[in-house]
Amino acid sequence: MSSLLLDSNILITGERDYYPHDIFPSVWEAVSASIVEKRAIVLDVVYNEIVKGQGWLAEWMKRHKTYVVGTDQQDIVDAYQQVLAFVFNPGNKFTKAAKDAWFANIDVADPWLIASAIVTGNTIVSFEVFASPGCRKRIKIPNVADHLPFHALELSIT
Repeated sequence: MSSLLLDSNILITGERDYYPHDIFPSVWEAVSASIVEKRAIVLDVVYNEIVKGQGWLAEWMKRHKTYVVGTDQQDIVDAYQQVLAFVFNPGNKFTKAAKDAWFANIDVADPWLIASAIVTGNTIVSFEVFASPGCRKRIKIPNVADHLPFHALELSIT
């Protein structure tokens, strides 16, 4: 059975805009249980993005450190190279700024989420939405999902 790979924005935006911990504690209890039971996966790069911040979410995430999954396995590193090759393929026409935003810092989570999803078959859950075909200023997970062998679920709350 596959699990859900949580994008940073699911946790950050979810807590800030939709499910504040002080109003919806049961949501965060359910997310916590999903992480502990490995139905939801937090990668080390997602963990690092969140704990850089301050406040409740950073502290909540630190309490889940023992459940964080590393991205240092060779098959995930190899898949990361596959993501890199796709993005830098001139036919994809992503701008230099878009490429730099993803790869200037090895700790940017999105390419690692994709690499992990390719290897494990897990599904990425993100608030990112598919960008129109002509938009190449930002690389979006759903756009990459159209070209590489992984699944992404766009969470939309209206």
